Amino acid sequence: MQEAELKQRFDDGALKQATATPVPMASKGWHLVLTDKKSRQVVLQRQRGQEREFSTLDAAFSAARRIGFREMTVSAGL
Repeated sequence: MQEAELKQRFDDGALKQATATPVPMASKGWHLVLTDKKSRQVVLQRQRGQEREFSTLDAAFSAARRIGFREMTVSAGL
């Protein structure tokens, strides 16, 4: 889902957690994974449908804040 859709879902109370996870099979980079109240996960996507990759945790947290989250967890991805 894209940022605008996720912000609407957050405003509707459907999202409960934001987590930054390492990009699989990459030496660096982060995905922003959002979890809804039914424990389903969705990765923030670009406009073209690809999963959005952040180069820093700060950038991932900025996106989470724009969606509406005040905190974000970080997964080591082990």
